Amino acid sequence: MYDLLISGGHLMDPCQGIDALRDVAIHQGRVAEIAPNMDRAVANRVIDASGCYVTPGLIDFHTHGYWGVSHYGIDLDSHALGRGVTTVLDVGSAGAQTWPGFLNHVIKRARCRIFAYLNISLLGMIAQQVGECEDLRHLDPGFAARIVGENRDLLLGIKVRQSRNVVGGNHLKPLRLALKAAEEAGVPIMVHIGDTPEPVDEILSLMRPGDTLTHFLHGQRHRVVDDEGRVRQAVWEARERGVNLDVGHGTRSFVFETAQQAVEQGLLPTTISSDIHAHSVPSPARDLVTTMSKFLMLGLPLYEVIRKTTEVPARLLGMAGQVGTLRPGAEGDVAVLKLEEGEYVYCDCRGEERKWSRRLEPVAVVKGGVEYPTYRAG
Repeated sequence: MYDLLISGGHLMDPCQGIDALRDVAIHQGRVAEIAPNMDRAVANRVIDASGCYVTPGLIDFHTHGYWGVSHYGIDLDSHALGRGVTTVLDVGSAGAQTWPGFLNHVIKRARCRIFAYLNISLLGMIAQQVGECEDLRHLDPGFAARIVGENRDLLLGIKVRQSRNVVGGNHLKPLRLALKAAEEAGVPIMVHIGDTPEPVDEILSLMRPGDTLTHFLHGQRHRVVDDEGRVRQAVWEARERGVNLDVGHGTRSFVFETAQQAVEQGLLPTTISSDIHAHSVPSPARDLVTTMSKFLMLGLPLYEVIRKTTEVPARLLGMAGQVGTLRPGAEGDVAVLKLEEGEYVYCDCRGEERKWSRRLEPVAVVKGGVEYPTYRAG
């Protein structure tokens, strides 16, 4: 007997190249079998996924979950797991000094699986009034590298925010210090852009294969497209040499105009992420499936949207074959999604509204073989 059977759904698992009707059996927290038309009597519990898409548990590559300390922090169990996301990456909420609290009071107690990038500022993202990179005394590459080295199972990279209100007059110094820490620790960096003092070309010139540029579809100064809407040559070159492009929707970092211009020219995100935090959950980001729905509206096929929220982030996390797939032996993480039809309004970070007739809605979520309750979008 299996513990759980997800029956009758259309399985989309890009890691295995599966896009067909399949049942998924889970036993002792892991995927046990995938096959068509399995007998429901073989499982102790059955989830009827008829009319729905069955995918690996979604992975959100950009979140902020240090609630109670960071002014951005939210409860990821409530705002991610309840919306089909079983694995998240927290990017920069904690720094070297504040990491122990995040580890012991949030990560170890969470039901969803949390990995993190450490902020190059030892404070992390504590307050909105003062940028964490304005005072270079808070940026200690050696300290950051040591903390990463002591927590390699959870700390997977270094995060630096390069916006004007974060770096003050320090320009590219925080980025260079983040690179120094990352090189010492042997990990990638994630660079936050949006109203940066320097053009994106200069930032990209310092980034290495495997590094990630997040918020790449913002509509502020120094966008990835020029004033005529053409993708900048430096962006094409960075993508060609292996720099990852992350959405990181958030409150200021996703604009329909920029996204449409990029998509029409073939500049697609490496990872689709929400940047859910205390200010973006009410609107406009809301959650990962809402961000995914916006890319469906922009013309990306569902299979590709699923790939950019399962297989690709799993690989970037170093977890390929363990999460982001329903291959037998992988973690028993499953999202059951319904592509609903109706009249829906989507909003970007400038307040532009677009109407579309479809949206993704999670109807069931399983992590490690355990089913958790979902909730509907407002």
